[in-house]
Amino acid sequence: MDQGIELVELSALTAPGVEIALIDIERHPHLEDAADQFLEPDERARFVTLRSPHRRREWLAARVCAKLLAARKGLIAGPHEARIAQDRSGRPALVDPAGRAVTGITDCSLSHKGRFACACLGRPPIARVGIDIETVSPRLRSLRDAFVNPSDAMEFHVDTDADLALLWSLKEAYSKAIGAGLHIGLKNITSNRNPATNSLRVRTLAGRVAHARHVVYSNCVVAVCFIAQ
Repeated sequence: MDQGIELVELSALTAPGVEIALIDIERHPHLEDAADQFLEPDERARFVTLRSPHRRREWLAARVCAKLLAARKGLIAGPHEARIAQDRSGRPALVDPAGRAVTGITDCSLSHKGRFACACLGRPPIARVGIDIETVSPRLRSLRDAFVNPSDAMEFHVDTDADLALLWSLKEAYSKAIGAGLHIGLKNITSNRNPATNSLRVRTLAGRVAHARHVVYSNCVVAVCFIAQ
């Protein structure tokens, strides 16, 4: 079923009702050979329109990751028991062949960056999840004024690449969790942490709160936000 594909389960990010795994795309150079074993017809139709080889691999890897994670948690019998659908805003959902939400899964989120693709599944008591992965690099320095809120500087070292990557991934994950997409500016999302518990909370200026966790994996920050039912 899985063609020997290795899933890295990021246990530091898991919480009750939150399942997360990652695929190292570089460790699976022949992943496209297994596409037919993982994609349903509508997914396959989308897949073949992708012209960039890297875009094809990361798009496929994120979906393989989500389906393998669901299968290994006993939520589906195999990859063809589910497909990734999208709502009008582009949010993914893991649904059965009839288009119904897979039993036991309340939400789904995907992300990819460079050599990695990851997936997060929400289960009761979690209603919404969002995941994002970002490389720690100088790239975000030039974007700092566009996404760092003044209150962020009180909680994070916003002059370091590591904390900029953390802030970016937290805010992107939060935006995915609440389904805001591009309709909410990242600067309007704030983050704070409790040093005593190493926990994080992310919210909009209007106050909607999500709990968050993060881990650094091979020079990438992986962040997840989740909201209870």
